[in-house]
Amino acid sequence: MNNIGKLQVSAFDLDGTLLNSKKELLPSTVLAIRRLKQAGVQIVLASGRHPKGIWPVAGRLSLTGTDSYLLGFNGGTIVSLKTGKRIYDRQMAPETARTAADAALSLGLSPVTYTESELLCLDEENPYVRFEAGLNGLPVRRISSFRKEVCFPVNKVLVVGDPKQIADGGEAGLQKAVSGSCSVSLSAPYFLEVMPEGIDKAFGLRQLLSLLGLTRESLAAFGDGMNDMSMLEYAAVGVAMENGAPALKAAADLVTKSCDEHGIALAVERLWNA
Repeated sequence: MNNIGKLQVSAFDLDGTLLNSKKELLPSTVLAIRRLKQAGVQIVLASGRHPKGIWPVAGRLSLTGTDSYLLGFNGGTIVSLKTGKRIYDRQMAPETARTAADAALSLGLSPVTYTESELLCLDEENPYVRFEAGLNGLPVRRISSFRKEVCFPVNKVLVVGDPKQIADGGEAGLQKAVSGSCSVSLSAPYFLEVMPEGIDKAFGLRQLLSLLGLTRESLAAFGDGMNDMSMLEYAAVGVAMENGAPALKAAADLVTKSCDEHGIALAVERLWNA
C-alpha cells in the first residue's frame, strides 16, 4: 500500500518504539527515517520525556535544523527542530502539581518534576528517579518539600514507584486523587505521567497539525505504551510495536515487529513503500 501522498506527517514515540530495548537506534530505523525525510514526510518525535531528553535522539537521526518537530511532556510542549524554539507550551498551576505530589506520597510513590534544566525530586537515590534523570540528561536537585518549593508552573509531574505497587492500586489511587484537574497515564510499569487535564500526545499533535494547516488524515503514529494510545487512535494510521501493551496492539491499525526486530523499518516500508 502506498500512502505517501496522504500521510504527510509521522509521529514516533521514543522508548520501545524508535529506540530498542537497549535505548539504541537500529541502523534500519535511522535509514527508514532518512527515507521518509527524503520523501517529504515531516517527522515528529513524540515522547513523555523532557525536551532535553529528546534532542540527542533528533541529532542522531539528523533531524536538527530540519523541518521536523519535537513533542515533549506527552504533548504539552512542541519544539521546532529547525529553530530550537518552543512553539507551544502548556503547564499546570503550582497548586495542581503540589496536589499531585501529595497524592503520590500518600500512596507510597515518589513525585518528580522539572525546570528548564533540572530534575527536582525528594529522593535522589531512588533508582527510578536516577533512571529518569539519565534518560533526559538532566542533573538531579533534591528539594525538601514539593509544597514549599514548587511555587512555579510545571509541565509535568512524574510519579515513580515499584511496578507492583503501581499496579496494585497506585495508578487507580492517583487517578482518583487528581481527577478533574490532571490526566494520568502509564508510560512504563514504573512511571505514571501526570499532565494538565486534557493533555496527551493526541492533543499535542492536534495543535501541531493545526499550525501546519493539516488534518489527522495526514498523520501516522507509532508507539508501544499506554501513553501512546491517544495518538494511535487519533492518527489516520496507528502502528503499535509487537513489544507494546496488549490494549494498544488491540486498538492499532497495524502491529509491526518489535523495536529489537526492525519494526519501524518494516512498517515504514509497508506504509510508504520507502
